[in-house]
Amino acid sequence: MATTSSMLLILIAILSSGFFSNTGYSFLIKEATISDIKLAFNQNPLSSRELIDLYQKEIIRH
Repeated sequence: MATTSSMLLILIAILSSGFFSNTGYSFLIKEATISDIKLAFNQNPLSSRELIDLYQKEIIRH
């Protein structure tokens, strides 16, 4: 349960920032829904590691 809550908090933080683009699939992280992120995971243009990297870059930026 804690892992799910932590991941949700990370996703919310990421949704409020940045732009992700990779091999023709792109979306604004600010406007992405959890469904958009799940789709990106399922279609493989976004990995968990990349999601965490985006989150970490936002922390550094702010």
